[in-house]
Amino acid sequence: MSYKHIAVAVSNTPEDYTLVNRALLVAGQRQTRLTLIHIDDELAELYSGVYGADAAQIISELENSQMEHLQQLVKNTEWPGLQLKVVRGELPGTLLEIIEEEHCDLLICGHHHTFLNRMLPVYRGLVNKVRADLLIVPVDDTAVPVAGDDSDDVVQ
Repeated sequence: MSYKHIAVAVSNTPEDYTLVNRALLVAGQRQTRLTLIHIDDELAELYSGVYGADAAQIISELENSQMEHLQQLVKNTEWPGLQLKVVRGELPGTLLEIIEEEHCDLLICGHHHTFLNRMLPVYRGLVNKVRADLLIVPVDDTAVPVAGDDSDDVVQ
């Protein structure tokens, strides 16, 4: 199947490289748009609508740090139509909204092979509500750099 717009849900961990590599493999052709999305539910908790002046600076620094991680993930990847998004919100709701707004036809997520992760309501919410195809990729601690890097371990 050929996809027009692939979304990749990342969590700012080394395992994100695995997800981006998988997205590049699935995309296959450069006409496919890629969007990397990080939903920061911790930032959503920090922002309650009323906060001090220092809190605004802290939130801004956290958002910048997360965006830097996304940029690092794709620093060696030249892909037309690549979007990076850091959004405050809650899972799975905010992620589902972005998938709809961006008209993504595939969502790629990662998961660890633990019993607890299999039971998390976030995945149930995604599976039950996402209108795009859903690819859940098993991830571990052996993440490799994104395609285009000089490493021999990179998926090409």
